[in-house]
Amino acid sequence: MAEGGDPRRALCVRGLIVLVVGCTLAIVAGCATTTPGTPHAAPSSRAEHEARGAATSTAPRTSGGSPAATLPVPIEFSLPDGWRSVSPREVDADVAFVALHPASRERGFTPNITIDGDVRDSGVPLTEVADERLAEQRDAGTDVRVEKSEKSGTADNPGLTRVVRWTLAHNGKTLDIAQVQAFLGFQDTGNPRRRAVLRFALTVRTEQLEQQVGDFQHFLSTVRPEGG
Repeated sequence: MAEGGDPRRALCVRGLIVLVVGCTLAIVAGCATTTPGTPHAAPSSRAEHEARGAATSTAPRTSGGSPAATLPVPIEFSLPDGWRSVSPREVDADVAFVALHPASRERGFTPNITIDGDVRDSGVPLTEVADERLAEQRDAGTDVRVEKSEKSGTADNPGLTRVVRWTLAHNGKTLDIAQVQAFLGFQDTGNPRRRAVLRFALTVRTEQLEQQVGDFQHFLSTVRPEGG
């Protein structure tokens, strides 16, 4: 993929992030009066966290932190107060990056933010990529359902925000889980037939969604190309 320092890429990333942050606010607000849902914890199923890396991948960096794993586009970001990054291996998650909010751990479940990504043909819509993730979760036996979905961005650099919900059996208890997913697509300036797709996900218990979504929006607003 094109280098993160490309000013055109930086502008595209920042513009798309602004749109997705706005969609996140609107889509979650619209869920406030609907059936409760819950996000997924970082250490959940392999199908949920599968990240198919590419040879051109680079590691995400947090402010003051170190790279975690690989992504098809080099990015930097900052975590809100109270969140801490952990090694994906520590929580058995096949993603590029994991952050937890330990102070909000309840009933054995810790709110988490994850990042993963892939390189796809530019003709594959983000809705298809998102639906593939749903199919992976359902194949793993999860009763996941889409509650809200909102498109944003442009044809070359599209965005998709979704709220999905499912029920999780954990330590003999049933938890309602809600997840906010933000998919961002970035066309490869060197090869228009390819597109990098990043997925950012906030997973929480249903009743924690309104409390934690503000942190997720803040987190998304800090995402930028590496060195951009």
